[in-house]
Amino acid sequence: MPLPPPPCYTPRRQRRIDRRRIALAGLLFAGMSALLIGLAQQVALTPGEPLPRWPVSYILLVIAVAGFSGAWNEAMVQIAFTRRGTPGAPLWRFRR
Repeated sequence: MPLPPPPCYTPRRQRRIDRRRIALAGLLFAGMSALLIGLAQQVALTPGEPLPRWPVSYILLVIAVAGFSGAWNEAMVQIAFTRRGTPGAPLWRFRR
């Protein structure tokens, strides 16, 4: 467990969007969706299972949409990190 920061410590503000994190999030979401679809296809191959096999175009569409949604989510997070602390920028705080 890491030590807590000193009382006067303020982390540096992020100035630029990290495109590597956006690409990584898209790849992770696409990879996880491909894994789940692959497992579903294996289940569909078992005898006596009523699940139909999906066409390849549908599989590629689902993987692409999942990757896009992951990249979109991380892009919004990165934009929020870079806009935090500037005048007129909305400050969204999560209430607990």
